[in-house]
Amino acid sequence: MFEQHIGCLARHHAMDDVVSHLASAASVRCGALWGASRALTALALQERTGRPLLLVTPTSHEAEDLHGDILALVPDGPGEAGVHLFPHTEILPYEDVSPFSDIVHHRISVLHALVEGTARIVVAPVRAFLARLIPRSSFTGAQLVLQKGDLYELSDLVLYLVNLGYEQTSRVERAGEFAVKGGILDIFPSNLQDPCRIEFFDIEIDSLRRFDAGSQRSLGPVESLLVLPQREIMLHEENRTRALAEAVRIFPPSGDRDALGDLLAAGSDFPGMENYLPLFFEETSSLTDFFPERPLVIAVDADETVRQATAFERDIDELYNGYYSPMKLKLPPDALYQPLQECHGFDLRFETLATSESSSVAMPFAAPRQFMGDLSALSESIRERTGAGQEVHVFATYEGQADRVASLLSDCAPVRALEQARPGVLHVGHAPFSAGFVSDELGLAVILEREIFNRKRSLRRSVRSVNSVPIDSFLDLKPGDPVVHVQHGIGLFVAIERMNSLGLEKDYLKIEYRDSEKLYVPLEMINLVQRYIGQDGAALKLDSLGGRSWERTREKVKKNVEKLAKELVEIYAARMTLEGHAFGEDTRWQHEFESAFEFEETPDQVRAIEESRADMQSPRPMDRLICGDVGFGKTEVAMRAAFRAAMAGKQTAILVPTTILAEQHHATFRERFALFPAVHIDYLNRFRSSAEQKEVLSRLAAGHIDIII
Repeated sequence: MFEQHIGCLARHHAMDDVVSHLASAASVRCGALWGASRALTALALQERTGRPLLLVTPTSHEAEDLHGDILALVPDGPGEAGVHLFPHTEILPYEDVSPFSDIVHHRISVLHALVEGTARIVVAPVRAFLARLIPRSSFTGAQLVLQKGDLYELSDLVLYLVNLGYEQTSRVERAGEFAVKGGILDIFPSNLQDPCRIEFFDIEIDSLRRFDAGSQRSLGPVESLLVLPQREIMLHEENRTRALAEAVRIFPPSGDRDALGDLLAAGSDFPGMENYLPLFFEETSSLTDFFPERPLVIAVDADETVRQATAFERDIDELYNGYYSPMKLKLPPDALYQPLQECHGFDLRFETLATSESSSVAMPFAAPRQFMGDLSALSESIRERTGAGQEVHVFATYEGQADRVASLLSDCAPVRALEQARPGVLHVGHAPFSAGFVSDELGLAVILEREIFNRKRSLRRSVRSVNSVPIDSFLDLKPGDPVVHVQHGIGLFVAIERMNSLGLEKDYLKIEYRDSEKLYVPLEMINLVQRYIGQDGAALKLDSLGGRSWERTREKVKKNVEKLAKELVEIYAARMTLEGHAFGEDTRWQHEFESAFEFEETPDQVRAIEESRADMQSPRPMDRLICGDVGFGKTEVAMRAAFRAAMAGKQTAILVPTTILAEQHHATFRERFALFPAVHIDYLNRFRSSAEQKEVLSRLAAGHIDIII
C-alpha cells in the first residue's frame, strides 16, 4: 500500500543524515515525527540499513499503537512482514500470580521468530525491554520438531511436554493441552491455529494430521509439527535441581524456603514462579540477545520512555524493600530486570519536536490540520493537496464509517479504491492508524476520520477468539471423576460397561459410592447424572447407596435456599421503602459527553445505559449489576453514570481489586473526561505516599473530588 513512500523516505536526504550519524556511532534524534509517521520512518530505516529494529515505547498502550500503525502500512500479515509486538507480562514483580497464558504464548512466539531470524521489527514497551529472560540457548533447545518416521517412547514424550508446560486432558480443546488415547497423541501448540493428532506405530510416528478442536474432525495431513514451550520457564529436572540448590544458597532457612523447595521439587508450575526465573539458569538473556544480530534500538518518545523506566525501577525497589508484596522470598530487582543504565544505549530517539542540536535530524513530516468537523475546510484542503499532485488518504476505523465519509467527500475529489491510489487522487478506506500525518516532500497526507470530527480513537483488540463446544458426552469423563446422581448423590465415575439385562445388551454408566458400592445407570437415563462441581481443594465426601446422607444434604440445601429467598425478599422490600436521590433529565453536557464516545454502542450496552439512567432518575436506591466480557463496554456504562452524578453535584467511588487496575482506570477516566476538566478525578492505592493519601481524602471530604478510584 505504501511501499513507494517507504522507499522514497529510505532515499530521502534526512535518512542520509540519520545513517551518517549511525555510522559514527552517535545517538541520533529524529524529530518532527507525528502519528503513524513513526511507523513509516521505522520501515524506511529498516529498508535502508537492512538491520533489525527494536522499538521501545513508554507504555504497552503506545506499543500496541505503533505495532498497529506498522501493520497498517505493510500489505502482508505480521508473520510475513516480520513485524512483532513483544508484550509485557502485565504482572508486578513479587506478586503471587502468573501472567495470562495468552500473553505468555504471544511472548514465546515472538522469541521463536527472533531465534529463527524472521523478525525484522519488534515493538516492546520499556517494561518488557528491561525484563530478564530465559537464556537464548535454553529457549532454542526447548523447541521440538516432530516428523513422520521419528522415534519416540510415548511416555518420554509425555514427560517432555509436561516439562514444557503442556497440560494433559481427556480431550484437547485449547492451546497448551495434550491428550493420550492408546497409541494416539493429540496436542495443541499455541503457535498453531489448530491442534494436531499424532499416530504411533509402536515407537515410530506413523502420521500427523491437523484436526478441528470443536468437532474433533480431521483437517488434513501435515509434514512436520513445531512444538513451542507453553511457559518461559521449562521445568526439566536439571533446571529444578539447580533452582532448589540456588534457593538454599540464597535464602536463609525458614518455613517459606521449605515451602518454595516443595513447590520446586513437585515439578509443576505455581503462581508467581516467574519471580524466581534466575534460579533455574546459570545466566539470563535480554531481549536484544534473541536477535540474530544486534538490532538498532530506538526509543519512541525517548524522554517519556526514560521517565517510565525510571518510575518502574522505583516501584520495583519499593516492592522489594517495603511491605507491599505478599511474597516473602524475593530476589533483588537487578536479578529480574536490567537497570536502564546497564542496557544497550538507544541508537535512535524518535521525537515529536525537532531541535537544532547537531545530532538531531528533522524528518519531512508535520501534524495534520484539525478540522473540528468543518467539512468545507476539509474539502478545500483535499482539493489543494490533490491539485498539487499529492496522494491523500482518509481512513475510518471500519468499513461503514469509510462509506459515509466517501459519500461526504465525493464532491471535492474523485474517490478511488486503495489499489488505485496515486498522486493527485483521494482514497477513502478503513485502517487502524493511531494518528495521521502529512508530508509535502513525500506528497502524502494521511487523515483520520476521527480527527476530522474530533472523535476519540478506538482501542485495539488483541484477543483471539477460538471455536469451542460444551461437554456433551460422558465419553469425556475420566475414571475417578466425581459425579452427582439426582437420587443417590455424589459418587465416582468408573467406566461405561455393556451388560446383559433381561436378555438385552445395553450400555450402563458405572458409578462407585462409599464402601465400594456400585450403581449402574442406563445411558438413556444419563440426564439424572451431572458432573460434580465443588469447591477447589475441598475434601470430597462420597455418599452411600441407600443411606440418608444425600437426603439430608438435599433437605439442608432446600432449607438454606428458602432462608436465602426469604432474606432477599426482606432486603428488597426494605429497599423499596427507602428514598434515594432522583437525578434529573440529562443535561446538554451529558449529551456531549456521550457523543464523544469513540465506539458504536452495542444493543446490550445501550440497554444497560438506558436502564442505569432510569435507575438514577428513580427515587429508589440503585442496585444494578452489569455483566460482560472484557472489552465490551462495561466501564463506559459506569463513566456515563459517574458523569451524570458529577453534573448533579454528587460524588462517585469506583472500587477495583488490584493496584494496577486502579492506575489503569485512573488513566482511562482521565482520558475519557479530558474534554470536561471541571470533573475532578483522583485515585488511591498502596503506591501513593501517606501524605498524598491524606491530601486526597481531605479533598474528597471537602467535595473537591467528583470521582475517586
